[in-house]
Amino acid sequence: MTKPQSDQDFEDEVRRLARAKWPSAQFSGAQMLDGRERDGIFETEESINFVEATVSGGMGKAKEDTRKLFRAIADHNRSGSLKVAIGWFVTRNEPTADQRKEVQEIGKGQVRAVSFSQFQQSLIDVRAYLAARKNHNFGSVQDFTTGSKAPSIPFVEIGLTNNASGETFLVNDIVGAALNGRHFALVGQYGAGKSMTLRELFLRLHDKYVSGATAKFPIYINLREHSGQRDPVELLERHARSIGFESPSALVRAWRAGFVVLIADGFDEVTSFGVQGAWKKLRDLRMRSLEGIRKLVRDSNDMGVVVGGRVHYFEDDQELCSALGLNSATVLSVDEFNDEQMRKFLSKFSNGSTSDTLPAWLPTRPLLLGYLASRGLLSELTGKAKAPDAIDGWDYLLERIYEREERIETNLGHL
Repeated sequence: MTKPQSDQDFEDEVRRLARAKWPSAQFSGAQMLDGRERDGIFETEESINFVEATVSGGMGKAKEDTRKLFRAIADHNRSGSLKVAIGWFVTRNEPTADQRKEVQEIGKGQVRAVSFSQFQQSLIDVRAYLAARKNHNFGSVQDFTTGSKAPSIPFVEIGLTNNASGETFLVNDIVGAALNGRHFALVGQYGAGKSMTLRELFLRLHDKYVSGATAKFPIYINLREHSGQRDPVELLERHARSIGFESPSALVRAWRAGFVVLIADGFDEVTSFGVQGAWKKLRDLRMRSLEGIRKLVRDSNDMGVVVGGRVHYFEDDQELCSALGLNSATVLSVDEFNDEQMRKFLSKFSNGSTSDTLPAWLPTRPLLLGYLASRGLLSELTGKAKAPDAIDGWDYLLERIYEREERIETNLGHL
């Protein structure tokens, strides 16, 4: 969580997870038993599950809750019911050794002490999903030198400007807001760093989940892999299969339970099949081609959503939000590097340049700047006593690029 979580908030999350874990008891929750409130009682056709949840790591709380759970189980067993009764003592963090000891002794094997993460894993193996997702492509992200899907150059923060207010957002600002259910759209020109920014957002949300700071985990979807899809469940299941996650239905259940932050990259890369028409029909074409992601976003209820794509793909921000199903979204423009960010970025390359005399005309988009730096094309240029003007400089860069690409083509021709 982005701030210390209260017992009440944690209990609500556990109940939400329990309803997803036992769908036939989706209308169950806290109940009064023997004049005292129980955090949750969930009855299915085969079992009845008594749940107590706490953020406390204390032994006293484990004693108190386990006594309540064991008493409820014993009363149920005496009633003559054939349903199996199970007690669940759920803690926000890993139960301590003292807590496990109390649960084992007082619960007599009928009460299970589990962390929230362990309780959640019976719904979905989040870590398996995150591991599979990290091994798949993130939009257009690739290493500048090798073309690998895992870039070797560390992320350099780019400013994100709120189109409406002019306010600047950083990735951590989006992390906190998305965990609280806010919607964002990131728009920018080709090569501006949209996918790198969304990948960094995924990685920071990943780290928050793994550290136990939140129960929500990120789902990152490459929209270009989902052209023609209209059903959100089908979209999620195909996404799971495409990254090699073995339980697509579990991903759907976790999404329905509200335990995700949805990241969708490349709304401008979704194509629509079998549609022809004049320019005036392009708006309808965009609406039709984005039907799947629009339904997915609208069905995401109170979950955080972040989508990304090219600026000017839509006529205006209103069409963007309507076509993508975004609710009161904050539209952010991906800025280009300023001078300080450019120097920091270039310093990450072994053959880059951190010269004090960077030409003012150098490209400020990460993609082109990274291409030039990774191939050593900036070293000689920025090392000169007097930087060339834009015409001579671009003439030099283009000549070096042509020479390099010609060498590559010649070498390939000899294979």
